[in-house]
Amino acid sequence: MLPQWLSGLLEEMDERENFVAGLPRLLALAHMSQEHLTRSFRRYLGVTPTAFINAKRLGLAAELLLTTETPVIDVGGLCGFNSQSRFYRLFRRALRLPAQGVPKDVSKPAGAARSILIIMFLPAFSSTKLTVLFHYIDVKMPACGIER
Repeated sequence: MLPQWLSGLLEEMDERENFVAGLPRLLALAHMSQEHLTRSFRRYLGVTPTAFINAKRLGLAAELLLTTETPVIDVGGLCGFNSQSRFYRLFRRALRLPAQGVPKDVSKPAGAARSILIIMFLPAFSSTKLTVLFHYIDVKMPACGIER
């Protein structure tokens, strides 16, 4: 079970302006040292704060690429990536396809992009952390339709 402070922090980080702002915003919202925050993220979520933020950013990027006509070159910046090459590298690693190769299918629900991304990130989570992750998905994204 997540501590209340971490649950509240994750809710705050669901706001687009917070996860796009990145680690400095996460640290400001957490009101604790980066070391303590990193230990807590690893313990309860199985990932580092940076990996968590990148997953949120990549989820937004996948959603923008699937549901809008925003050029790929602009998507990385809109999602908080300061480097296009880092955005492309992380996107390719997460979804196993280049950002330019994401098919435009506006008939898909916006949550589908996040569902795809979450499924791709599941190997990064230990089996004991999956229950927490699925609870978070069920509470925050019930319409994603992820089957367990």
